[in-house]
Amino acid sequence: MPSIAPEREQQFQRMRDIAREIFTSALKNASIESAFARNVHCERRVLRVGEDLYDLDSYHRVFVVSIGKAAHTMAAALEAQVGSNLEGIVASSVEPASQVRGFRYFCGGHPIPNAESIRAADAILKSLTSLDSRSLVVFMLSGGGSAVVEKPVVTLEDDEISLPDLAATYGALVHSGAPIAEIN
Repeated sequence: MPSIAPEREQQFQRMRDIAREIFTSALKNASIESAFARNVHCERRVLRVGEDLYDLDSYHRVFVVSIGKAAHTMAAALEAQVGSNLEGIVASSVEPASQVRGFRYFCGGHPIPNAESIRAADAILKSLTSLDSRSLVVFMLSGGGSAVVEKPVVTLEDDEISLPDLAATYGALVHSGAPIAEIN
């Protein structure tokens, strides 16, 4: 096999190094912390999310629902911006090393829902019904949320679809080769 000339080898190495720098930079900028640093700010109790402003002192409660594989990271990033006066629910398939104070944690299944997925949905629905017009609700969603939080539908016979039937349906869909949009 012919060898590559030293100049060409150096050229390939430079291209690899540049590609690695681009990849590393893209990963860093795609992180939740970076996204929050660019888009979420709280100053003098005024929360800015993109172009929207929320005067936190005008709300009786600030309730956060964070769902998906990145739910804990999003809740922690929001707390870093707003402070520790938040309350809410974190539902993820990933066990965090620590928990954000004021949040209830649920470890739902992914890609197949589990009993904790259903408990998370029930807790979210119950919490939301206890809020009033003086409450601000912040929803944060990441990938995996459709299995991590699941509320089975009620059939015509007023029976809820069982967890084993729900899990079997998800399993069939996940292994069907269908795109995620169709599965959802």
